[in-house]
Amino acid sequence: MTSEHDRHSNKTPAQSEPGHSRRAALKKMVVGTGVAAGAAGLPRKWTQPVIDKVLVTAHAQTSPTTTAAPTTTAASTTTAEPTTTAEPVTYDIVCEEVKPRGNKKEFCSPEQIGFIISGSVSASDGSSMAGVSLTLAYTNELLSNGASYTDEDAGTLTVAADNTFNGEGAGQPPARQQWQDEEGTVTVSFADTTAYGDAACSLTGECGGGVNV
Repeated sequence: MTSEHDRHSNKTPAQSEPGHSRRAALKKMVVGTGVAAGAAGLPRKWTQPVIDKVLVTAHAQTSPTTTAAPTTTAASTTTAEPTTTAEPVTYDIVCEEVKPRGNKKEFCSPEQIGFIISGSVSASDGSSMAGVSLTLAYTNELLSNGASYTDEDAGTLTVAADNTFNGEGAGQPPARQQWQDEEGTVTVSFADTTAYGDAACSLTGECGGGVNV
C-alpha cells in the first residue's frame, strides 16, 4: 500500500515545480509568436532587392572627371586682293613749229630743202623722255618726174631734259630727180618704234617763204 509520502515523491519535476511549468509555457508562446511574426513579414514570393543607396569608400569619394567637349576651330578664310592690271604706258609727239633753214639758195633748192622743227614728247605715266631719239622725214608732192616722194632719212633729233625737241633737217630728192615744189611736209616719229610705238606728228611749210605752220 502506497503511503502519502510515496505519492508525493513519485511526481515528475514538472509536476513538482509549478513555476517551472509556467515559464516553459510562456517561452513556447514567445517563440511561437516570434516565428509567426517573422513568417508574416516575409514575402510570399522572392523579389530582387532594390538598392536605394550605395556607400562609397572614403578613398573613392573624389570629384567626377569632366571631359571637355572638343573645340572646333573654324578655318580662316583669306580673301585674295583683286589683281590690278597696270595700264600700258603710251607715248605722244606734238609738233609745234616748222620753218626754213638757212638761206634760200642753200636750203631751198632742187637738190635739198632744209627746215627747222620743234615740239615736245610725253609719256602717259609722266616719266622723263630725255635722251630719246626722233627721226625726221620730208615729203614733197612734186618731183621733176611728177611723182611724190618722201625722204625717210631727213635727219635725227634727241629729246631734251624738259621733254622738248628743236632741231634741223633737210630733205633730198632721189638720184637724178629734183624738187619742183618749195612746199613740203616734215614728219617727226620715234626712232625706236618697238619701245615707244608709232606716234608721229607732221607740219607743212614752204622753204622759200619762211612760213611757220
